[in-house]
This record gives sequence, C-alpha cells and structure tokens, in this order.
Amino acid sequence: MDFTVTNAPQSPLSLMAPGFIESPKNPLIQTIKACHTNKGRNENGLWWVEGQHAVIEALKAGHTLTHILLNDADAHRLAPQLQALADEHHATIGVMQSASERALKAAMTTESPTSVGALVEPPRPDALANWQPWKTTNALILVLDGVQDPGNAGTLLRSAWAFGVTGMVLIHPSVDVSNPKVIRASSGAVFAVPWRVDAELATVMEHFQQVQPNGQILYTGGSGVDAVLTSYREVNWQQPTLLVLGNEGHGIVSPSENPQWITIPMAAGVDSLNVGVCGSILVAEAAAHRGLS
Repeated sequence: MDFTVTNAPQSPLSLMAPGFIESPKNPLIQTIKACHTNKGRNENGLWWVEGQHAVIEALKAGHTLTHILLNDADAHRLAPQLQALADEHHATIGVMQSASERALKAAMTTESPTSVGALVEPPRPDALANWQPWKTTNALILVLDGVQDPGNAGTLLRSAWAFGVTGMVLIHPSVDVSNPKVIRASSGAVFAVPWRVDAELATVMEHFQQVQPNGQILYTGGSGVDAVLTSYREVNWQQPTLLVLGNEGHGIVSPSENPQWITIPMAAGVDSLNVGVCGSILVAEAAAHRGLS
C-alpha cells in the first residue's frame, strides 16, 4: 500500500521520511489499526509493536521494521538511537515518520499512547522437528495449554526471558502471540524467547520425549482425589524439562498418563494463583537450581 502523508512541516532529521502524519485517517494509521486484529495481521503479514522496549528488542533480534511511527516531540531523540541499533544488529528499517499526538493515539491500543510504535515483519519459527530449543542439553520448555489472557501470556514470555527458559510453546487455543497486548506485556521478550504455536499438546510431548529421552514433563494445576502433588521445591530442575501450564479456568486439557503434578505451597485460605504468577515462580525456581546468577 502507498502510504501518503499531509503537507505539514517536515522533520529536519535526515533519518526521517518526508512528511508529517497529522490525521488519524491517514492510510498508514488505518493499516496499523487493522493490525490490532488477528485478521489484519494475517492479511498484512505484519505485527504492530508498541513502546520503546518492544521496538528496541525487535531491532536487536534483527527483524525488518517496515514503518516506525514516532511522536513528533521525541523524534529528534529517538530516530538516531533506533537507526544505530538497526545498524548494529543488522536489522532493517523501512521508513521512520513523525506523527501528531492524535494520530499516534489512534494507532495505539492503549489509552496513554507511547512515543514510538512499529510495523514489524514477524518471526518465523522452524518446523517442529527442526526447532533448536528442543535440542539444548539442559532444555527448559514452557508450554501454555490454552492460556488465553494476553497479560498472562506476555508476563510468562517476560519471565521466560528473565530466567533462561529455552523456549515457549503455545497450544491452540492459546492467545495469539502477535496480539499487541501480549507484545506489550512481554516488554519485547516475544523477540528474545524462541516460541512456536502447535495444535496438539500430545504431539509436543511426544516430540520432547523423542529428543530428550531422559527429560521430565511437569504439570501445574492438578486437583481431585487421584492427583499426587509434588512441591515445586522437590523437583529436580536440572533435568531437561517440559513445564505445562493450563488454561486460567479449565486447567490442562489432556495430560499424559500418570502425570507428574507439581504445586506451590500457599497460605491457608488461598486456593490458586494467577497462571502468569504461577509460571513465573516456577521458572525462577528452575533458574536458581540451574545456577543462574
């Protein structure tokens, strides 16, 4: 699509494309708004990424950012920094343009818009059999089985990044990892943590067991009279591990036979934790046992 701009004053920065986006009805703003939805992202082949942290991580990961939209007041400061990062990490920036506050607000999914956003060509995970995180000697794979809240998924990506998780798998119908709310909650971790989307938990477990025959599969959220629960502090976290977190309301859809359930001891009267908090505690514990310092 040919994105036209108004004839308002141009930025003096040579890095900036000519033209200033004034109107929320500008074609670029309309394409960005389309990318707020899964349908729009698929049709355009682009993700909309909001906030300086997330845009920086996309550049550090070497992605192509077809358009970067900057608050006019911050363009002088941010444009050189972003271009320097792109050069350092062999990323590509197509166009950088400044925009009015009302145009930027229309582009953002938050009530308080940030000073920068970008349209990004998304990561393309390898096929299941070729996915490198499986093959790490001390693999720690986090599996989200139907986790649908964008804030939880983003939090888990951010914690996975912080605590050295090897990779993340999202099982359908988990939230779309390209959802701008997931990207924002992850603070850019979606570009740092290897991830993939798969349809069946059983297929993921089978492949993990083939690649890591000495590995363990751990489940959270066990309940009922037949569930044997092990405290997360008693787990051998140094083993290759597939850690499965279930849906916020329904738990894990289809655990394996004789599943190994783990639990986090809590104070009397507390019956559950938010899945984002639960997963973060568990991967922090794993990191401590694995010597992360």
